[in-house]
Amino acid sequence: MTTDSINLNDFNALYEKYCDPVYRNIVKLVKNDDDAEDILQEVFVSLWENRHRLRGRSLSGWLFIVSHNKAMDHLKKQVHASLDQYGWIEQLEDASSDGAEKEALYMEQLKMVSEAVDALPKRKKEVFRLCRLEGYSKDDVAQMMGISYQSVTDYLKQSNKAIKAYIIQNYPYASSSIIVAVVLSV
Repeated sequence: MTTDSINLNDFNALYEKYCDPVYRNIVKLVKNDDDAEDILQEVFVSLWENRHRLRGRSLSGWLFIVSHNKAMDHLKKQVHASLDQYGWIEQLEDASSDGAEKEALYMEQLKMVSEAVDALPKRKKEVFRLCRLEGYSKDDVAQMMGISYQSVTDYLKQSNKAIKAYIIQNYPYASSSIIVAVVLSV
């Protein structure tokens, strides 16, 4: 789905449609329901705040990238707090950037991922979309598509490899973080 101009009614409908899949993706990363709920709210606040800048963009792809990045920011903060507790934080560089830089990075990552996913064969693209962008489990996708669990796993591995190769080939300057964002655990 692409966005044009999101009004409040559209936003509520989008929240209902994407809330569960986005939540499932977040909880896979942070492994904590309360933290995942907080991050989910941050993602949708960001969607509302950026609704006018998302014209023509893939909403599911944008939500995937933003939720992944917000979950990773949360995990980095946890690591930072843990290191700070032991006085080790002074040894690390501050890798944080302001919101505008992060938003520009999100949009660039979204472009890369969207192009790479669009280049996948139809069946692999569907498996990737259902598992990674919509948050369904491999078992659910296997049942939905009438294929084996092993086929879903194989398609995901092949898709991850193809997406990684596409990004490396077409965006050699891209950091490894975008590849990690895409190639979540299979």
